[in-house]
Amino acid sequence: MKLNGWQRIGVVATALWIVAVITVASVERWGNPASVFSSEYVFRFVEHIPTAEQPLRKPDSKTGELRGPTQVEASLSPLPILRAALVPPLAAWFLAYLVVWTVQWVKKGLKTS
Repeated sequence: MKLNGWQRIGVVATALWIVAVITVASVERWGNPASVFSSEYVFRFVEHIPTAEQPLRKPDSKTGELRGPTQVEASLSPLPILRAALVPPLAAWFLAYLVVWTVQWVKKGLKTS
């Protein structure tokens, strides 16, 4: 299958988009996103799962509730990563082909009249 110039641009843009999403997810998981991006932006690619044992939490003497910091384990969430990596490019490809088809359909209608 031969690709024209626009399709090749789309393939490159799709690949760059997927690499960018994976990079952002990796920075969030293993890096410090506050130093790279705005500290107010919250990424959604990492789940913070509380560990089974909470040695830092101590029971409150009055209420008996556990208080103190919670230890968490960072874990990448594959579903949000897949959604962010695939849905926008697929929607863009669909929209691009819909626009091309519509323009060709209108041009064909104008030629016959």
